[in-house]
Amino acid sequence: MAKETKKTDSSPPLYTPSHVANFFLDCAKEERKNLTMLELQKLVYFAYGWTLAVLKRDLFDTTTHPIRRYRYGPVLESLYQEFKFLGNAPIDVYSSGLADPNDGFKTLHIDKGDEKVRRVLKRVWRLYGHLSGKDLVLLTHQAGSPWDKANHEGNSVLKKADIKEHFNDRFKSYHWQNYA
Repeated sequence: MAKETKKTDSSPPLYTPSHVANFFLDCAKEERKNLTMLELQKLVYFAYGWTLAVLKRDLFDTTTHPIRRYRYGPVLESLYQEFKFLGNAPIDVYSSGLADPNDGFKTLHIDKGDEKVRRVLKRVWRLYGHLSGKDLVLLTHQAGSPWDKANHEGNSVLKKADIKEHFNDRFKSYHWQNYA
């Protein structure tokens, strides 16, 4: 589990894509909803973008976990590799992320005390968790989106600056002011 430490803009991210994925898998489980890998990938991407805009910091390290441009939108390679065996089937296991050499695989979750991050992730779930994979792909493929820019430029990785700009531009229209 991630360490409970105070977060500042200059400190490293506390989480990995696995932590964020498991948060959304918990949300889906609570609502008796199934998530496919396509849906989960987009939710983790939206969580990253909104955390940049709302909390003004990274949710996870995109140097270690770059957000890649795939045909159907932004993808975190580590999650793709972990869940690709499921194909389009619902995800019925948690992400274990990296193995701990001392304890084996661990299920990773967002710290209960990290209320700011949890509030942003809950809002992302409310905004996007009910959408189909197809709807989420359409959102990520909008003209001028970070995925669209990477696609036009022939980049295999979405630029953090483009993601930050995209979500900052939408900050007021999505009524996030009270979440910071």
